[in-house]
Amino acid sequence: MAFVSLIFSAQKLKKLQQALEEEKLDAIKANEDKTFKKKFKFRHIGFDIKEALKNGFRRAFKCSEGSPGYQTCYKLGHEGSCENFVLKSALGFVGGIFLTYFLYVIFIFQLNIRLTSATVICSLFGCVLTVGLAFSSKVRCIVLLTLPQFFSKRGRQALLAYAFVLALTGPAQNTLNNLGILSESLACGQEQLKQAVKQIIDVIKKPFMTIKEAIKKVVKTVKEVVKKIKEILLKIKRIVMAIVRVIKSVFEFLGKILNICNKELGTPFERCSRVFENAIADCNAKLGPLFNWLCSLAYIVKAVCYIVKVFDYVCMIVDFISNSVVGVIIRKIKIFVRHIKTMFYVRIKFAHSFEYKTISSKSLKDIAKEIVAEIKDRSRGIVAFFNFMTSASMLFLMYLVFQVAYYRFKYLTSERYDNIYINQYFREIDQRRAKSGKETVLPLTKKEKLTYVPINSGALAKTERRSLSKNATKLATASVKLGTHMAADYILFWVLTLISHHARYQSKIQAPNLPVAHITGEGFIAKLLRSIVNAFQPVGIKLEIDTVPCLPIPIPPDFDRYVQIGITIAICWILTILEPYGLRFRNYIMGYYHPLRAKQRTIWLYNHLLRSRTSFLLLTRRKLRKRFGMKGGSGETSCKDLLRSKLKCGIFKICLGSDLQLACLLCGDVFHEAEKEKFVKCSTPQCPGLFCVECFADLSNICPICLSPLEYGDIDDADEEK
Repeated sequence: MAFVSLIFSAQKLKKLQQALEEEKLDAIKANEDKTFKKKFKFRHIGFDIKEALKNGFRRAFKCSEGSPGYQTCYKLGHEGSCENFVLKSALGFVGGIFLTYFLYVIFIFQLNIRLTSATVICSLFGCVLTVGLAFSSKVRCIVLLTLPQFFSKRGRQALLAYAFVLALTGPAQNTLNNLGILSESLACGQEQLKQAVKQIIDVIKKPFMTIKEAIKKVVKTVKEVVKKIKEILLKIKRIVMAIVRVIKSVFEFLGKILNICNKELGTPFERCSRVFENAIADCNAKLGPLFNWLCSLAYIVKAVCYIVKVFDYVCMIVDFISNSVVGVIIRKIKIFVRHIKTMFYVRIKFAHSFEYKTISSKSLKDIAKEIVAEIKDRSRGIVAFFNFMTSASMLFLMYLVFQVAYYRFKYLTSERYDNIYINQYFREIDQRRAKSGKETVLPLTKKEKLTYVPINSGALAKTERRSLSKNATKLATASVKLGTHMAADYILFWVLTLISHHARYQSKIQAPNLPVAHITGEGFIAKLLRSIVNAFQPVGIKLEIDTVPCLPIPIPPDFDRYVQIGITIAICWILTILEPYGLRFRNYIMGYYHPLRAKQRTIWLYNHLLRSRTSFLLLTRRKLRKRFGMKGGSGETSCKDLLRSKLKCGIFKICLGSDLQLACLLCGDVFHEAEKEKFVKCSTPQCPGLFCVECFADLSNICPICLSPLEYGDIDDADEEK
């Protein structure tokens, strides 16, 4: 990297050398040839504009020394004259009025302070500013120091505090308002969702209720059918039982008659047998014993009586029919009737449980209102803090004025405070010492240039660079925070607007065409089937939820406030980048109002550099002699040298550098063969002394390593060596 930097530096120096040669040639040609015209070059534009303005002012305000206008201008510009005092007083009074009006506008339109409070505060400020700027040089100094103070950390903090006040009273508060609108919209949506859920529950319950009613109708119809069938069967049963009872009664009547006949006359077989026996007895009596064998023929004819023997079983048949046949018929009829009754017996139990409980003592609207009220109650402290910060922003202005007064006090009492700039008086002192042959300070060494810089130079001191990097980091963090506030406000507004825009468009979905079964007929079966079909018919639902009343209508962001915050952040960045140069104006202002003190500080700085340089050279000589001159070797080993000796890896050699690398023993500049003329090697053989030209000049062109302290006048070092 050092080699690349040297290449760029060489190219830059080469371009400057070429430009210088071109300017010299153009000057020579213009001097020799009056008609020579210079070529247009961009680097001439700034110089030409400056010369044109200077000549224009000279022509516009040109007047002779004896004229009244010249005398008036001289008196106005001469410090201590009456005209100069009146001019300063008038300008100070007008400036005080302008600053008062500016503060009044800031308080009213930016900080949103009440009109009465702003009027009272600005009246007090106006009295101090107008009178102080008109008649007091101290007030003028403090007011003028306030302007560069905005470049300081405190001034930037005041601007950042103002930006945060704008963010808290603008985007942050608008974010809270939009969050309240969002919570109200969610509460309204929950209320509509509750109504929709209730309708859906009713629709879910409707099929069950329909099925229940249909089953009740089916059961009722079945009961009616069973009742009618039962009535018919009962009628049939009564008829059959009546017939059976008649048959039984007839058989019983016949049996009773036969029993009576048999008891009185006997059975037909007995009566027939009795007739033949009487005939045989009579025949035996009439024929006598001789011809009674003829009566035996009657026994053959008696067999005819067996024909009516069957009628002896008529009573038994009647009893059998009465007891067995009729009883079985009655029993079978009862079994048949019981079977029919069992077949048509239906018992249906319908059990359904659906539990949905909503226990709430308040409606959702009341709950939403309470939520919004609780959010406002919890954010009341933040809003009050925002309002307090609006009023407390004046304290930052007061603190800024206090910092200005503190800077003025330190400038007047301390020589070290903010005394790192080389001004014109410093150069004049150095020129006078150079003419007198005394030791001078200019040009500064490389280390001194890191700490002390010319006041009108673009170079930055070490403290200025450190402060710039630190302040840039802090400002970047603050910028991210402010950007987060604005981004959160706009994103929330954008999301709510997007929801409100797209939720307004509602599409109605038509229900699908459902098939319906129609059953015609007026009979029992038709009614039964119709009830069953209607029970299982799909139920259509038409659920419409109008979400338009619940859509959030967000509060739009204040883009003017965004612009104000952005401009404030941009100003803070500009002030941060220009902070080192802006703060240097404080030295100009203090030097104008306190010229004697400015000269005292410059003299102290000059003497401080002389003392520091002398002490530094003395300590450096002793250190070099201690390290290289005493006892013929190095008395110290640096950490870098120790690492080089221990770590032999190539990567560490690249990082730590070669151990044979030569450098200036004072400032450490690396020696390169291409820049031999910039380094001086001690002419004493085997002396390690190697110095750059500047360091060798600071050592008065002597090598403190090989020379004795007595030779260059360091008596104390010589005593220590003895």
